[in-house]
Amino acid sequence: MVRFRPENPKLRAIIRRLFVAVLLAVILWLVFVLAGRALPHIAIGQIAELTNTKVQVKSIDFNLDGSVFIEKLVISPYRKQGPDDEILKARTVYARFGKVSLLLLRPRLQEIDVNDFVFNAQHNLDTGQWNLSALNIKPPKHGSGQMPLVHLKRGTLQGLEWPG
Repeated sequence: MVRFRPENPKLRAIIRRLFVAVLLAVILWLVFVLAGRALPHIAIGQIAELTNTKVQVKSIDFNLDGSVFIEKLVISPYRKQGPDDEILKARTVYARFGKVSLLLLRPRLQEIDVNDFVFNAQHNLDTGQWNLSALNIKPPKHGSGQMPLVHLKRGTLQGLEWPG
């Protein structure tokens, strides 16, 4: 087997640096691909954990800055409570992770922008229960324990009462 070994030490150093650069580029690409697959699921999980509700989305995209863009987010209680028990419907949600948490490989949502939403409050006259009783905002269990900043833009509050 013939091996390529340049005699020039400068050429050898350039080839070594080129090899290290290509190897680092491949590793960074792999990290980016894995983050692109994991961060959307982490964002949905953290929103569900923060609200103690079931979260459904139509689509979710990972952005280069470590944030996620969610289309058609629906938050509803785990148990069906009424005819239309969805607590919140949003057309778009943009969630940003803290940069430090990403570098420490412990991503935590830092900011959530909810746009074009309908907040649906329903009251069952027979049982006296609200669909909002399932909504239990609580700080994250892991990390700093700090709540993400939530911005609500262009929304509607809708109320409904119905006999059980």
